[in-house]
Amino acid sequence: MRKLKRSDFSHLLLKVGAKVRAWWNRRLSLAGRATLVRSALLAMPMFLYTHCHVPRSVQESIERLARFFLSQMAPSQRGMHYVSWEQCCSPSAGGGLGFHGVSRWQGPLRARFAWELMQPGSSRFHRFVLSRYTGRLWREGITRRDSPVWRLIRQGVACLRPLIRWKIADGDSVDVLVHAWIVDRPLSRWPTFADCGALESLQVSAFLLPGGGWDVSALSQFFGPALVEVVLQIPVHSSFPQNRPELCTRLSGRFVASLAYTAFSWLRKLKLHPREQMFWWRLLWDVIPTRGWLAHRGLTAERGCPWGCTSEETRDHLVSDYCSLSAIQAALLNWGYSTPSFSSWDTARELLSSASAGALGTTRVFCCAVYQAWRGRNAKVHHGEVATFTVMATTIVETLSIM
Repeated sequence: MRKLKRSDFSHLLLKVGAKVRAWWNRRLSLAGRATLVRSALLAMPMFLYTHCHVPRSVQESIERLARFFLSQMAPSQRGMHYVSWEQCCSPSAGGGLGFHGVSRWQGPLRARFAWELMQPGSSRFHRFVLSRYTGRLWREGITRRDSPVWRLIRQGVACLRPLIRWKIADGDSVDVLVHAWIVDRPLSRWPTFADCGALESLQVSAFLLPGGGWDVSALSQFFGPALVEVVLQIPVHSSFPQNRPELCTRLSGRFVASLAYTAFSWLRKLKLHPREQMFWWRLLWDVIPTRGWLAHRGLTAERGCPWGCTSEETRDHLVSDYCSLSAIQAALLNWGYSTPSFSSWDTARELLSSASAGALGTTRVFCCAVYQAWRGRNAKVHHGEVATFTVMATTIVETLSIM
């Protein structure tokens, strides 16, 4: 298998460019463009990213087209990148748009090949790779003489390393500090009082008895009593021909991630319309182009609210004492739809994110009301015509009825 060049992927670039030009002609909204980027545009080259080496110039060209399509409604209209591309490629629970960026997904896609290679089997490819690259699977670095296939496997191994724990057989080739063999992370990343200097370059086989089982005296020389008790509970698989990796669930990592993602996870539970969800996603990142936001970046000199009040138009003003929002809430209240009121953005975000399952309906109505108030503001500023607040409230009720 020779190393592929950019010319080998010309058909892919032409296909992606044709798709983008066809979508531009439809004048899609930001939510519609984001859906196409996530589900179609970035998914087209995923098979090639997984199974062969794609030049970096090809990857950058595809991502550049995706960025331009996301920020511009038409090729002749220049748009603004409100959020960085790296943040857009983050998971939706982490505040991103769930785009499958190449830099984040190429390695995990190839981890499957590395995992299949580690499993005991009798396939011809398995026997060839093990005989050709014996002892090099877990070593760092790639040489210039390595084949493209081996480079793909090595990238998968690098992504798979933090996700595996070793089942101990003879303990050889399992480093005490570097490899994870006790729980879900290596000892080098533990806040432990073990003698790390003496454990440098030591193999787990130094703690095993000749007939199998753990050597308590050897463990006590390096570890404290509590850690020794944990190690003694790990089974030794003497019947295995060699040490085997197993996938481990990083419970501590999931717990930390869940704490970091609570700022955005509540938004998905509301099951808003894609346009409304995109609006609130931008509101959470404070990238809504209010007059205060634009003036802070030197893009306009006006800061006042376009509805005529004396307050500066900011995110806080939009969700608290916005004139059109108050009028929409009053119209909804006459029809029996109550919505909460907030004094600032921080208070609104805290209470909306902590709303119970029984209060999701009220929270959903408030989110729709803020979105309709923003739509009315844009119609007033850019077109000079705006619908009545009763019509906006009617639109909210119709939207809620089909959810």
